[in-house]
Amino acid sequence: MASKPIVIVGSVNVDLVLRCQRLPLPGETVVGRDFRVLPGGKGANQAVAAARLGAAVEFIGCVGDDPFGAQAAAALREEGITLTHLLSMAAVATGVAVVLVEDSGQNSIALAPGANHSLSIEQIDAASDCIAGAGILVCQLESPLAAVQRAIGIAFAAGVPVLLNPAPAQPLPDALLPMVSLLVPNEGEVAALAAAIPGAIPGAIPGAIPGAIPGENAGAAAGSVANAIAAASALRKRGAHTVIVTLGADGVLLAGRRRRIRRRARRGAPRGTRLASGNRLRATGGRFQRRAPRRAGGDAPSCRLERSARTARSRLVKRTPLLHAALSLAIARLGHGDMIVLADAGLPVPEGTPCIDLALTRGVPTLAQVLAAVLTEMQVERIIVAREMRTRSAATRDYIAAVLPAVAAEEISHDQLKALTRHARAVVRTGEFTPYANIVLVAGVVF
Repeated sequence: MASKPIVIVGSVNVDLVLRCQRLPLPGETVVGRDFRVLPGGKGANQAVAAARLGAAVEFIGCVGDDPFGAQAAAALREEGITLTHLLSMAAVATGVAVVLVEDSGQNSIALAPGANHSLSIEQIDAASDCIAGAGILVCQLESPLAAVQRAIGIAFAAGVPVLLNPAPAQPLPDALLPMVSLLVPNEGEVAALAAAIPGAIPGAIPGAIPGAIPGENAGAAAGSVANAIAAASALRKRGAHTVIVTLGADGVLLAGRRRRIRRRARRGAPRGTRLASGNRLRATGGRFQRRAPRRAGGDAPSCRLERSARTARSRLVKRTPLLHAALSLAIARLGHGDMIVLADAGLPVPEGTPCIDLALTRGVPTLAQVLAAVLTEMQVERIIVAREMRTRSAATRDYIAAVLPAVAAEEISHDQLKALTRHARAVVRTGEFTPYANIVLVAGVVF
């Protein structure tokens, strides 16, 4: 049986790379050498790396209707990557990165996203079957955040693991991180993400500005391994399952539910050139190494990667499908007769009633998905719904009856239900856009 493909939602760029002895200072001109035009972009480079490890790869993204776009698509196609959902956008330029690389390996990058910013929610929806059938979804943030959110929501609803490389770093919605199985920032990115969490790690990360959108390595110089550990812990508390922080010469840090592991960089490894992709390329020509051959009597790298990923998931990822840690805590605090409300996106939340906002985008997650998750941890004695649900949200009502066939149901007016929310322990806001799709769950007792 063929393994499921790796699906990558991301950017495609053409990298204009120039080497120089050192990076120029502001206003300074330096002489460069070895100019190259190379395929790049975080998404494209991840796709190539996965393909060369032997995985089947499908790519979702955009290029411009120009020579650079044709060149980038041809390079991906040559690697055996499926491009069914790579669109060529008329009258838009392909993304371009201008990269200066000094001999030490440090770099300076200017990026014009171009067609990458044309990736839309509609394009993601058109590829929903592809995403739902993936072995893992891999995303970065060089594409519009709304499109990335939609892809992650589709994957999460289908039970597909998600790897997010949050670069360039930017503030993320509260509901996004709990849907991410593996969060893989570098040192500067993890600092910026953690700094956006009020009071998470006071004073631990100098130079990280809450809400800022730093560059590729912003804040890295001011960071430290201790700060990275604190930042990774803060992101895990916010909902990320496993955080893997790349620390450059200091190696890598993995923070999971049960343990924290740090691996130092291997000494004597070939020096690389860090390009816009965030991946290491060999200095000889700036090109990826070809895929490693299968060793006699041993596993191919792709087999080892798949096995280690399965082990990591079984050890580090919570198995219940709850969407947010706050929801799990709210259920744990319920007493007999206490209520929580699962609400559509339009139900007003009364002042003073705690709100757990899970809405990621329109329709993600649905009320049915949240209810299914809640029922794995909550004993429900009684439910209350609005009478209007019979005619305005019949499908939702039928689903509730199907999953809770033995639970007593009470119908009240929609206005009465809104008034009842004032007495709830929490209102859980979903991405549901069906009218009157609200349900009050009354806690029972487990004996």
